Amino acid sequence: MAASALKKASYAAITVAATSYSVLHNRAYADNSPTVEPQPTMSGLDADSLERAAKASRNINNSRLKKQIFEVMNLQEATRLAELDFEKAQYREHQAEQDITEHETQRSQNAEFVKMQELSSERTEKARRTSEEQIQAQKPSRRK
Repeated sequence: MAASALKKASYAAITVAATSYSVLHNRAYADNSPTVEPQPTMSGLDADSLERAAKASRNINNSRLKKQIFEVMNLQEATRLAELDFEKAQYREHQAEQDITEHETQRSQNAEFVKMQELSSERTEKARRTSEEQIQAQKPSRRK
């Protein structure tokens, strides 16, 4: 008995969710009538969608299973929020991995740059010494 009541509550919650999804996303009607672009009111809301949502809400409030329906809806919302939290955690993990990779790449480039500077400094010093030696060799000896 409790299982069938829960099943009915689940069906009712799914119906409400589908209706509210339809209301919020301007989807086609359940009776397969052609989708007509809704005409928003001054407040920016579609009157037909609001009427369908109000009717669904009244049906839930008049149902003897409304407590179970709301429990199922709360569970669905909690599940959705948990999934969003999981996606956020995955994103943060991916971002951290990307940051680490970028940091390692930057360190590698910095090390290569320092090595190039050292080699350049050594070449400059060697060229300076060679120049100095050539100048010394060109100077006549002043010993007389």
